[in-house]
Amino acid sequence: YYLNTVIINNCGLGPQGGQIIGKALLSCQEANITADRPSSLRCIEMGRNRLENGSAASLAAAFSAHGLL
Repeated sequence: YYLNTVIINNCGLGPQGGQIIGKALLSCQEANITADRPSSLRCIEMGRNRLENGSAASLAAAFSAHGLL
C-alpha cells in the first residue's frame, strides 16, 4: 500500500512530534527512491496543532523530498 494522505488535525502535536513526522515522511521517500518508485503522497493536513518553529526544518525537508505535494 502507498501513503496518499496524512491528516493529523487538532491533536496537540508539538515541535518534537512534528520532527518525528517529518523524519518518518523523509524515510518513506528514501524507501521510494531505493525501490525506484515515485512518491504517492499528495496531501498533508496538520492544522490546529502546536508545531511551532521547532519542526519547520524537518517538515520542509520531507515536503521537498516528496516533490508533488
